[in-house]
Amino acid sequence: GQDNPEKLIAGLRFAVEQGWEVINISAGAGKPNDELHELVKRAHDSGTILIAAKDNRPEVIGYPAAYPEVICVDMEYLPDALGWRCFPGRAVEVEANGIYIEAPVAGGGRKSYTGTSFAAPTVSGIAARWKELTPGGGMVGFREFLKTDGLRR
Repeated sequence: GQDNPEKLIAGLRFAVEQGWEVINISAGAGKPNDELHELVKRAHDSGTILIAAKDNRPEVIGYPAAYPEVICVDMEYLPDALGWRCFPGRAVEVEANGIYIEAPVAGGGRKSYTGTSFAAPTVSGIAARWKELTPGGGMVGFREFLKTDGLRR
C-alpha cells in the first residue's frame, strides 16, 4: 500500500528468494523505504530484471518504480499491442499499452481497463522472452534492447 509497504516487501522478498529472473511490480509505496530499496538492489545485483508500474496519478512515480535499479513503466495507447516507447535516462523509462486493455472479469465476461498496472506486464512479458533468448542477460542488456527495438521494429 501507499503508506504501509510491508506486503510489497514480503512479496518482493518471496520473488527474490525464489530466484525469479523477471519481477513485475504493479504496486507501490508513496515514499522511499530503506528495506524495500535494499531488496531491490539485491535483486538487481543478482541479475533479476525488475519492472514496476508508475503511479497512475500524473507526475507521481512511487516506489519501487522510482529506484534506478527498476524499469519504471507508464501507460500509453499504442497501435501495436506489444509495442513500447523507450526514454533512456528519464524517470519514466518506458511507455507501453495500458489504455483500454481487455481483461476477464470475475463471474465471466470481459471488460476494458486502463492503468499502469496493465502496461507493466507487457514490458515484463517482453523481458521474459528476451531472457529466454539471451541466457545470462541482465538489466543492462535488457535496457539496451528496449532502446533499439519497440515501435521501431
